[in-house]
Amino acid sequence: STLFPYTTLFRSPYRAAHALVSALAEEHPVVLALDDVHHCDDVSLAVLHLIIRHAAGEPFLVVFIARPGELHQSPQAARLRDAGFTLGIHHLVVPPLTEEESGELLSALVAERPAHPSATVRRALLRAAAGFPHVLELLVRDWERSGELSLALSIDAMTSEPGGRPDPEEAYRLLFERLLQALDPTARNVMTLAAILGPRLNDPEMYTLADLSLGHTLQGFTELRAAHLLRDAGDGQIGRAHV
Repeated sequence: STLFPYTTLFRSPYRAAHALVSALAEEHPVVLALDDVHHCDDVSLAVLHLIIRHAAGEPFLVVFIARPGELHQSPQAARLRDAGFTLGIHHLVVPPLTEEESGELLSALVAERPAHPSATVRRALLRAAAGFPHVLELLVRDWERSGELSLALSIDAMTSEPGGRPDPEEAYRLLFERLLQALDPTARNVMTLAAILGPRLNDPEMYTLADLSLGHTLQGFTELRAAHLLRDAGDGQIGRAHV
């Protein structure tokens, strides 16, 4: 293979992983979802490449998830995307939610909450979120906390064209800045360093670089998860929340 010229070095992990996948596939179809594929290490990508090549005919599906603009961070992930035709990989672009879908999500978010937005507030929340689920969730939390001073209403008032939508990137930037300001200093420091660490954000020793003890780091993680700025990635791991 020209995709990963050193795959012969990874034969042992490949055999173990392929044996596991094959054993599971004999019992039921297997779906493997790999989020933030641009953060995946070279060995894992090489092993996955070999498994995909040799899994023809097996009930095995791999889902790679990444923002198109971030794939350049990993040459190996970019090669995997470019080799998609030979590996049977199909590209699927996930667009923002439609207005109807966003309305259904908003109704679900406020269904069990004490306060329900008026029709005017609903329109402002939906327009400011621009179809991005995570942005909508954060805007709802901000509205519950700030009421008439919420960012969604402020952005709606600043939109010059009647019926027009605000720029979603600007809305998210303003929302993120407001959320950061609401954090205590420890959580803010943890968030800043986690953004720099990227895939190493789960390494507690790295936070000592900012003079954060293990206790302070865990305290910061807890507050960031409660604010939905970080998410539980399973197995005790923390991941960055997606827009």
